[in-house]
Amino acid sequence: MDIMAEAETILSIIHDLTGEKPGEYVPFKDILFQYELKGNEFFFEEKNIQYLLGDCLTKELQYIEEKNTSGNRKYKITPKGYVHIHNLLTDITESNTGFCAMWFNAELKEVWDKAIKKAIEESNYRAIRIDEEHFNDDINSKMIILINSCKFVIADFTGNRGGVYFEAGYAHGLKKPVIYTCEKNYFSQKKPHFDIEHYNFILWNDKELDVFKNTLQARIVTTVV
Repeated sequence: MDIMAEAETILSIIHDLTGEKPGEYVPFKDILFQYELKGNEFFFEEKNIQYLLGDCLTKELQYIEEKNTSGNRKYKITPKGYVHIHNLLTDITESNTGFCAMWFNAELKEVWDKAIKKAIEESNYRAIRIDEEHFNDDINSKMIILINSCKFVIADFTGNRGGVYFEAGYAHGLKKPVIYTCEKNYFSQKKPHFDIEHYNFILWNDKELDVFKNTLQARIVTTVV
């Protein structure tokens, strides 16, 4: 378990919840709700998340500040925290990787190999999918590291996997470009969550993967700067 990667996740959540209101306090319960969507059961215990918020981000790093009113804890990002976030966002301008969040189902292997991966590589980026990476630590921590360092994210919602929602949301919180895709019939029958269904999805079918590849490549080239 990479503790600092988990702390970065918490900081990103607070930043995302703060939105366009720097200096605003975010309730602990809202942070907890967003973090639990990640699915890391070890940190579901309140004491573990409090360690990240209190010992790591507040006391040691001084990226956030706590306000406790009658037992209701709230947190805001400090100027030092905003400097750190700015540096993270600045570092990605030199990144040459595109991260793909998708369902690791055998039926989607051809979609990855013939369309998504090719579109990323032919746009002059290195295509990354976490199940094809080599690492020794926790998969969730590695995923956070890969998203932190990538230039953009492609999120395919075929299968409505919870992990894809989290990874897309985490990247969105870091202000990284997120390109949304889904198999056409699945999209019309199942529908992604209403919070994201209004995004400009690229819809594909497995009979026209070359069309999907070309459309996705055009989206990468024109929207990732």
